[in-house]
Amino acid sequence: MAVLWGPSLCNAQPKPVAKPSSSDTLSFKMIPVNSEYKQESDTLVKSSLKYDFISQYPFVQVHKPLWKKGDKFIFRFDQLPAKGTLYVFSIDDENNIKTHPAVVCKPLKKGQSIVYPGTAKVFEFSHTGTEHLVLWYSEKPFPEASKLMQRVELTIGTMVKRNNGQLGNRLLLPRSSWHLTESSFGFVLDRNNFTFPKDFVLPLIIETVVHN
Repeated sequence: MAVLWGPSLCNAQPKPVAKPSSSDTLSFKMIPVNSEYKQESDTLVKSSLKYDFISQYPFVQVHKPLWKKGDKFIFRFDQLPAKGTLYVFSIDDENNIKTHPAVVCKPLKKGQSIVYPGTAKVFEFSHTGTEHLVLWYSEKPFPEASKLMQRVELTIGTMVKRNNGQLGNRLLLPRSSWHLTESSFGFVLDRNNFTFPKDFVLPLIIETVVHN
């Protein structure tokens, strides 16, 4: 997956998003970008929650639209956790890993959003086959994140197994204290009723297929 420079995407005004009451919520959209570097509808991308029963962990699978090599898209973050960092990487069907800029989390105002990977940048699918975009949320600084992400290249198995194996004891295990969201990409951490480990990482794995 490549990151390309293009015209500024800031002119597209996002619609105000209804915010959940919890401040520890991540919510974002995956938005296609056309050949003129204009954002298309934020409702085109459809996904569903899946579960890797061998690794006992959830992930997200994108099933619409029919992505093709050369297609472009951006993320639009509509809500971020109150603190922490999102570490991001992608891996294609040829096992090429690319790390992307980290996102520092902070509460967003009503109607505010952040375009990622940047106001004048887009993601582009540069290979066919199965592609994964992975976000690691860590409340505490995680300086070794980039090194661990690169190590995924040396592993085998499902993407969930390969990813989670790098996190070791930091991996936030499935509990009723958190869940991935279905209406948009993201998660909710219930801090009102639960406590969380001191140094945890919550991975959000997004799987999609790129065609010729």
